[in-house]
Amino acid sequence: MTVLAAVVLPKAVTPPSALACPYAIRDAGFIVREPNPYRLLVVVRKDTPGKKQLAAWLAEAADLYLRDSNIEASVLDLDDPGDTERRRMASLVVEAAPKEFPAAVLLSPRERVMVLPDPGLQAPSQETVSALVRKVALSPARDDLAQHLVPHWCAVVLAPGKNASETSALAETIKAAARTVTGAATEMGQRISKTPYLLVLPQGLTGEEVLAWSLGLDEGDTSRPRAAVVFGMARRLGPVLPADKLTSTLLVNLFRFLGKNCTCTSDPRWILGPAAPLLWGKSLQEQVRDRLGFDANNPAVLNTLAGAWLLLRNPKADWSSPNLEDLNRFAEGPPQDPASGYIEFSFGPEEPASETTAAEDAPRVDLRVPNPSVERHGLRIVLAVAGALLLVALLGGVVILLRHHRSS
Repeated sequence: MTVLAAVVLPKAVTPPSALACPYAIRDAGFIVREPNPYRLLVVVRKDTPGKKQLAAWLAEAADLYLRDSNIEASVLDLDDPGDTERRRMASLVVEAAPKEFPAAVLLSPRERVMVLPDPGLQAPSQETVSALVRKVALSPARDDLAQHLVPHWCAVVLAPGKNASETSALAETIKAAARTVTGAATEMGQRISKTPYLLVLPQGLTGEEVLAWSLGLDEGDTSRPRAAVVFGMARRLGPVLPADKLTSTLLVNLFRFLGKNCTCTSDPRWILGPAAPLLWGKSLQEQVRDRLGFDANNPAVLNTLAGAWLLLRNPKADWSSPNLEDLNRFAEGPPQDPASGYIEFSFGPEEPASETTAAEDAPRVDLRVPNPSVERHGLRIVLAVAGALLLVALLGGVVILLRHHRSS
C-alpha cells in the first residue's frame, strides 16, 4: 500500500498546468499541418486530346519535384472527374478555369482557387509540364524563406507597394521591431536568439505569384505595401498587415506572442492561418530536430496537437482573418492571462472522422472561457483524494508495524 501511494500520489497532485501543451506557438508551427495538400490540377474536358500523355508527364514531374512538399498534382477531367472528392474539386474550379483546355489551376487547402498565368499548356510537352510543376513548387523567395524559418525566430514577408519610399519605411519599421525582441526571453523559457527575418518580394510580385496568393498578399489594396508574419513551415500568423496598421508595437507583440504556450490564445485563427506551398525536405526536417530538440514527424509529437488537426479539418470552421478591430486590440497587447481563453488540445489517439461526423467531432477543440470556481473545486477534490490515499498508506504502514511487533 505504501508503494501504491508513492506511485499514485505524485500523479494525483499534479497541477492542471503540467498537462499543458509542451510546445510554444512558434514550435507548433513545425508540427501542425493542413490535413489536405495544395492541388495542382491540369484541367481538361472529355474531348481534350492527349489526356493520358498529360497525366503521365504530370506524374513524372510530381515525383521529381513534389515528393517533399505539401502539393499534389493530377489531371482533372471536368466531364468525368471521378470519385466524390474529385467531383467536389471540379465544382470549385469549374467557374474559375479558363474556357480553353488544357488549363492549370491551383486549389488551396482552404479551397481558394488560383488560375495559373501562362501555364505553357497550349502546346503541351514533357518540358512544359515540368516547367509548370517547378513554377508551383519552387521560387527564389520560398527557397530563401525555407532556409531562414528554422534558425530565425520567424519571418516577415513584405509585398512592396507602388511607392518605393513607403515600402522602404515599412521595411525599417519591421527591422526595428525585430531588433527590439532579439535576445528577449519568452513565456515558455525560450530566448529569441536570432532576429526575425525580413523577406522583401520583388516589385509586382513577379515570379512569386504563388507565394503571395497563398499568404493572402494578393488581396486588398495592392498599391500599398503589406506584410505577413510567418512561422514554422511558412504558416501565417494572424491576418495580412496593411501599411496603415503595421506598427513596431504590433509587430513586437506578434513576435512575443509566438513564444507563448500553444494553449494560451482565445482565437485559433491567429495561429492557424494559411501555410504556403513549400518544399520541406530531409535536411530541413533534421534542422528542426537538431536546433529545436524534437522530431516534428514523430507520431507522439503530432498527437500532442491532435486538437488542432480536428479544428483544421472542420468543414464549418471560419477561416476569415481577424478583423481590423481585432488587430487594433492585438496592437495594445495580446492576452497575457490564460483565463482569457484557451484552446484545449487532446492527448488521446485521434480517431478518423467520417464525412457525416467531422463537424460534430471538431468541437473537441474547446474555445470556452474556463470557470475559475470550477477549477478550484476540482483542485479541492484532487487534494482530498490525495489526502485519503496518504492516510490509507500511513494506516497500512501502522498495521504492518503492529503485526511485526506482535509476531516478534
